[in-house]
Amino acid sequence: MLIKPTGAVEDVNFGMSTSDANMNIDEGASGSVMMNKGLCYIRDMNVKSDTDKHDCFITCMTLVSNNELVVCDYNNYCLKLVDVEKNLLTDVYALQCYSGGITTIANNQIAVVLKDKYQIQIMTTYRKMTLHRTIKTSGKCLDVQMVNNHLYVSFWKPVKFQILQPTGVIIKTIKPDDVVLKHCTLP
Repeated sequence: MLIKPTGAVEDVNFGMSTSDANMNIDEGASGSVMMNKGLCYIRDMNVKSDTDKHDCFITCMTLVSNNELVVCDYNNYCLKLVDVEKNLLTDVYALQCYSGGITTIANNQIAVVLKDKYQIQIMTTYRKMTLHRTIKTSGKCLDVQMVNNHLYVSFWKPVKFQILQPTGVIIKTIKPDDVVLKHCTLP
């Protein structure tokens, strides 16, 4: 978790931050990218729970409200809801398999990829995490991001990208050509 000089908390969608710069897409100008300098480390947060059987391995996180953060614990097959103001683990939700990416889709609502189950779970996070609905996918997903009210999903098997409505309806499928595949191993 990072904080701007104004005091606003900044969501970081990866396990560890070692930079003081954060890239944001400026939605006002197509293709414009701006850098926010001045983000700084706040503090360590303990996300270990009594139910953990392995060391925590946080692969991604998303801010769901001004004071709540959901983290994916890869080794323990779970999501953890953390109150960042109180530095308190408030809920643990067991997953059926390893999690992939996670994104906030609305206030107190997230989407999380379940790689081996070929699905994206939509969950509510108000006070505790509960499963709202499941979106079946047509392949092994790696990540999901909410952009402009659409879910952008990357797939590993088969390699492709899909743009979905939040209901799961496919808007567009993008399959990389052979030239793209020569330069990347994962989308």
